[in-house]
Amino acid sequence: MLCVIANSILGNGVGQDHAKTKVIRAMLKSAGLADRMLNGVLQVDVEDTSTGERAPTLALKINARRVAASIEHIARGLYFSEYQHPWPGKVQIVIEFLVVINDSDAAQRNSTYEDLRQHADALFADSPRRGQTPEVFFYQVHVENGSPQIMRLTFYGGTRALAIFIEDQR
Repeated sequence: MLCVIANSILGNGVGQDHAKTKVIRAMLKSAGLADRMLNGVLQVDVEDTSTGERAPTLALKINARRVAASIEHIARGLYFSEYQHPWPGKVQIVIEFLVVINDSDAAQRNSTYEDLRQHADALFADSPRRGQTPEVFFYQVHVENGSPQIMRLTFYGGTRALAIFIEDQR
């Protein structure tokens, strides 16, 4: 997961440093990891929305299920740390940093993801950031009726995911 998160274009300088050091070192040690990371890579142009500048970069094809499973484990661990008991229900993960490129419905899906990101930004705007090293990782919790509903995990300043805690309906 470090390879995916650290390589995200949304990350800060710490993430970029980790991508240049830890991720490169891991890829050099494991040809299989390098093959998996670079399988399906596409050259794309990105636009800095604040300056309008465009630059070439690479889009990695990731295993979204595997990344979501890792994020779910982190969210469940954070929940346990916060509330001293495991979350008994389901946790749905929304990977905010995904961009759809080659699907016929890419524009619609990316628009939906952007709407979701904007709603999440508004929801968590005033939520305290929790975590010991916020430039690497912090999380925020949205609570309704005394129960946590959504957790937002932020890696390297801008690579985000939502964990939605869903109670069992038994």
